[in-house]
Amino acid sequence: MQDLGETVQNLSHRRKITISSEKIENAFNKKLIDISKKIHIDGFRVGKVPMNIVIQRYGSSVRRDIINNMMQYHFLQSIHKENINLVGNPIYIPDHYEAGSNLTYSVEFEVSPTIELNNLHAIEIENPVVKITEEDVDSMLNIMRQHKAIWKESHAGANIDDKLTIDFKGWIDEKEFKGNQASNFVLVIGQNKLIQDFEKSLIGHKKNDIFDVSIQFPPNYSVDYLKGKLVTFKVFVKKVETCELPEITSKFISSLGVKDGSIATLREKITENIKIEIQNKNYNYIKLQILNALLKNNQKCKVPPVLLKQEIKNLREQANKEFNENKMNISEKMLSNQAKVRIIINLLLCEIIRYYKIKVDEKQLHDQINKEACLYEKPAKLIEFYAKNQDLMDNMRNYLLEKQAINTILNEAHVTEKSMNFKEFMQNVDNYKFDMSLID
Repeated sequence: MQDLGETVQNLSHRRKITISSEKIENAFNKKLIDISKKIHIDGFRVGKVPMNIVIQRYGSSVRRDIINNMMQYHFLQSIHKENINLVGNPIYIPDHYEAGSNLTYSVEFEVSPTIELNNLHAIEIENPVVKITEEDVDSMLNIMRQHKAIWKESHAGANIDDKLTIDFKGWIDEKEFKGNQASNFVLVIGQNKLIQDFEKSLIGHKKNDIFDVSIQFPPNYSVDYLKGKLVTFKVFVKKVETCELPEITSKFISSLGVKDGSIATLREKITENIKIEIQNKNYNYIKLQILNALLKNNQKCKVPPVLLKQEIKNLREQANKEFNENKMNISEKMLSNQAKVRIIINLLLCEIIRYYKIKVDEKQLHDQINKEACLYEKPAKLIEFYAKNQDLMDNMRNYLLEKQAINTILNEAHVTEKSMNFKEFMQNVDNYKFDMSLID
């Protein structure tokens, strides 16, 4: 094999490789001999079929398979020697081949960006310390009541926390735009499922009201063609519903899984749930801080185009499933940004795992599954469910790999604890985002 070098453009590479005709023909002839020993053709005993008939029947497909396999083998062998980290599937482009002549072929492929784990001790991480108060428990209890609320149709004007079913259609300068309408769209006023000013315009309107409203979209709105635009909507209110919150009785408490129906036990359970939520959100908050810091150390991190294309496709399919009922459209830029975040996070975590040789053994895996199973009424069923589902096992293994990777960097970084209340904590972690300016 002869490697004829390569051309490079960012993360996209093109390499030329030559394979000798002797190698190809030797493999070709060996395969034909193997076939001739096994095939059944009328008029000939097994193993006695003339080679010219074998070649006539199988020659083209065998040579094609031999060439494809050799192109793949020699290319992968060459990049393995150079420790090149491939992403996506290479594209093999063979020149015309004739027996007796060497085969030259090109390979187009993409590689992972180079990520360096430098100056980890200089990474500054904020670790929130949260105190849970009785007011926090009261607030969570009220949310639980809302989840059990009974919705009743109302003929009064809509107000905050009322549920509406609406049809709407929008225009910009009297022209329709992509995603400008929806039918039977359900929202609760105040939950900001739609732009805030639009939800406010619904207040006071009753069932069967039809009205126009003009909304000025902010310049930083997520959908490009709506940024800074004045949009006029025609809205039809199909239904207004108000909610009745259940009284906090022993029956209500029992419906939440508290067997003794005691308010004290319920409040203890809520406190434990808040602690778990803080733990989970704090982990993600610290993870994002670490990933942003690593990105800063690596300046502009490029996203491999082949991975970006595939991830955008995955996100679009997911969005179409989730929003199919309301026919909402998501901008290409939003999908692209989400895809870039997912890819870069995965690349960073993979590099940490590779660099520190992080592994998860079977004991760690089963210990974590047992730990999660203890949170359920029937732990054995959950453990059995995991054992029968390889995808779930793989997801758990990946979670443990990620957690070890984050903790490894956290041990190297400079960590500062900061006291805050639960509300402040939730605002901080929910508003902290992946820094898109660090991705090229």
